[in-house]
Amino acid sequence: MGPSALREVRPHLRPEREDLDLRRAAQRPDPRQRGQPRHARTEVTARLRTPLAGEHIRHLIEHVNQDHTQDLLYCLQAFTPSDQPTGATLTALYADGADVTAHAPGRATTHFLAFPDAASPQVALRALASEARKKLGVDAPKRQATWTVHANEPWAGAYRRLTLDLGTDRWETWQPGDCARFMFTADEGRPYTLRRLTGQRAVIDVFTHDATAGSVWASRLQPGDEVQVEGEWHEQFPDFTAGEVVLFGDETSLPTLAGLLDRGGFTSSVTVLVELTDLQLATYLDDVPAREQVQVTWVRREGPPGEASARALHQLGVTPAAVWGVSSVSGARLLKRELKAEYPEAEVRVKAYWRDPERHADTDASKV
Repeated sequence: MGPSALREVRPHLRPEREDLDLRRAAQRPDPRQRGQPRHARTEVTARLRTPLAGEHIRHLIEHVNQDHTQDLLYCLQAFTPSDQPTGATLTALYADGADVTAHAPGRATTHFLAFPDAASPQVALRALASEARKKLGVDAPKRQATWTVHANEPWAGAYRRLTLDLGTDRWETWQPGDCARFMFTADEGRPYTLRRLTGQRAVIDVFTHDATAGSVWASRLQPGDEVQVEGEWHEQFPDFTAGEVVLFGDETSLPTLAGLLDRGGFTSSVTVLVELTDLQLATYLDDVPAREQVQVTWVRREGPPGEASARALHQLGVTPAAVWGVSSVSGARLLKRELKAEYPEAEVRVKAYWRDPERHADTDASKV
């Protein structure tokens, strides 16, 4: 899902709609659509529909455009006559489909894609992307692997650090921020970020709290136990070489932040802001090499998620070119709005790693 495609979008271009003669389109089908599945209808049908509205829809559209550009491109390639678009944007959602704009040099064309099944917009978009991948034959094989626990030890007070042997599994494309789903039972699991991966040995840090399923699972594992691992997900980051960088997060994103700081490669100063309920967890970064260009600030969460971070971000006095960070769903919405207003020229990416505004979820890397 490459974010780079979005940089090809030229906002001054006005999207064009094809087949503007409604009567002619109604009388005979577009020959380009023969043999296509039902969600390849001409985009003119969308003009007769009422777009879905509301804050949830707006945030869903922002999320898809930020993190799932590649899926939009797959949909255009599979179900429209678009000739190798260089970018794609989800522009509207309807009860039975979506408007997706294909961007090419000097041209932007909007297509209506009907959903394959009746479902919520989020589920329907996933189903549409899945069908596109299958049609194009680009579905990557899903990881189904068994890893073995090498060690399980406490870390930074509230984490369990699991060291796992991959056995015959391989993950040659791993980068900081990548995660996989770890199964607690045959039917239940959670995604966790790999804190590091060296050769055939991976480390994950599970934030334990209360009696959540992930906390109980991580606390009970013993050396020699086998763990079922499924899939892999790759975090999308802004360009950290474009200038000053701001990173922020909380308990759930410390493994990703630590991995980014471990890797380095920054070309300018890096400001890291971490919001915690318990500041004793600040020892989490003790095994990250100190870098002169990196400044880390810890703030205490005393209200809704994200509020302490928003106040601290306003006081940083920096002009970043790239901002990446994590909070809860509600905190991510607040911070995205604040950051885009504070740093209008920066490439800003804000992720929601946990859903419940009242307490942390089991995972440090659930994809919301």
